[in-house]
Amino acid sequence: MSCANCSSTITEAVKKLDGVGEVNVNFATDEGTVEYDPDRASPAELYGAIEDAGYEPVAETVTVGITDMTCANCSSTVEGAVGDV
Repeated sequence: MSCANCSSTITEAVKKLDGVGEVNVNFATDEGTVEYDPDRASPAELYGAIEDAGYEPVAETVTVGITDMTCANCSSTVEGAVGDV
């Protein structure tokens, strides 16, 4: 994205999908957020709409190593903390 028109184009393309609520695309940060009903729209459909609008969506995954866990409670605590992020 290089301008406000780009973010507007992506926003409109994604908003057309069934089950999509609020869409916020920010060209300055090169990021966007989408609120959607997962029973009516899938991430693949969201990515497809962005691609069809002429842009390349980027998905990022981060792996974090965690040490010193000693039990299932530790695991549960970490899962809860990460889930809240």
